[in-house]
Amino acid sequence: MVAGIDEMLASPVDWQPIPDRAYHFAATVSDIACVLRLNDFPDENMASLLFGEVQHELDDFPAGWRLPRHRGD
Repeated sequence: MVAGIDEMLASPVDWQPIPDRAYHFAATVSDIACVLRLNDFPDENMASLLFGEVQHELDDFPAGWRLPRHRGD
């Protein structure tokens, strides 16, 4: 069971693209809806994570996370 953001960052997560929202991905971890947005790096943090109601900025992805490759439009 994932209790908080630290545990979520250490958990394996398979992200799925959100249709019609470029550079946004979704996952459910321990019944908590999560959204990952890729930002305008390096001017901004690499990504923003919304874990339930908690927002967290990332400059690197945890090793256990898998994101689909962006294939362009």
